Amino acid sequence: MRTIKTTTAFRCFTGCLLATCISLLGAATANGGVSNDAKQTIIVPNVLDLGKCAAGDTAAGTLWIINTNDAPITVVSAKASCGCTTIVDFVSETLEPRQAKELHIRMKASAKHLDQVVTKSVVVTLADGPPVEAQLQIKSVHPLYAKLLGYREARRARDTQRIADYLAEESRIWFDKKEGPGTLRTSTGDGPWAQWDREMKSTSTIHKYEVNGNELVTVVSETNDYFKLLDRKPTPYLITYWFDDEERIEGMLVSSLPKEPTTKGRYEQFKQWADEHHPGVLDELEPNGRIIPSKENAIRWRKLLIEWRQDVGLPEVNLGSAE
Repeated sequence: MRTIKTTTAFRCFTGCLLATCISLLGAATANGGVSNDAKQTIIVPNVLDLGKCAAGDTAAGTLWIINTNDAPITVVSAKASCGCTTIVDFVSETLEPRQAKELHIRMKASAKHLDQVVTKSVVVTLADGPPVEAQLQIKSVHPLYAKLLGYREARRARDTQRIADYLAEESRIWFDKKEGPGTLRTSTGDGPWAQWDREMKSTSTIHKYEVNGNELVTVVSETNDYFKLLDRKPTPYLITYWFDDEERIEGMLVSSLPKEPTTKGRYEQFKQWADEHHPGVLDELEPNGRIIPSKENAIRWRKLLIEWRQDVGLPEVNLGSAE
């Protein structure tokens, strides 16, 4: 059984939330907003989302119990509503005013509820006050899909060691059809479009998936600066992954979704403008109608598309900053 820890971003978020809650509670007390007569305790967060986890694996997270009263209060016990959830190393403790106690939670994802969000609860009993409760949520997913999510997270973090762990030694990628030897991917998971995608700040969303043996098929949509500047909506497409016996990605095919029309946004308007104002430039950027996916080309495309939008009076597009 593996334990999936919460992400650094989530820990930072909950830590900041805890500090904010304590700060606000202190201000409320100073202004008479918290009663000195009643014992009060809160749990942060009220709903702990443990995200997606492979069926059979365990996700971990943290709750904070905060004494919001001006007098000490004793935390007697903490119990989960289901045997799939464990409160790790709980010890009864008396909390001073504004003091917080951590509850370390582990929750197992069940194959019985595959692709469903399961909600459970944790009830904290106090020595002299009403119990307080928090909700826990987890989504159980197929183990191969969980592998893919881990790989995507490693790619976003540029963690080369983790990326290499998810890939077979000679992982390859194909486009349109799985014919021929394909293109060998680097140990960082990069394929032919990597430089273009980074420069254009491409982001993709998985909408659904299906597993058949060692094959994982996903429906994905993508957006980037190129799409935004052309007012082009993301078009769903397929990415198929093949895994080896060690559940490492050994092959990947990017293909169009059957019967899904391709939208080009304002491309034809842009092409007409480019042919008039910069004759021949599109022949360099997309010979035979196919984009050359390099960083240099991405920079040229962006500059040209911004110039076109300004020249024809289209609204400015907020692209953020390139990586």
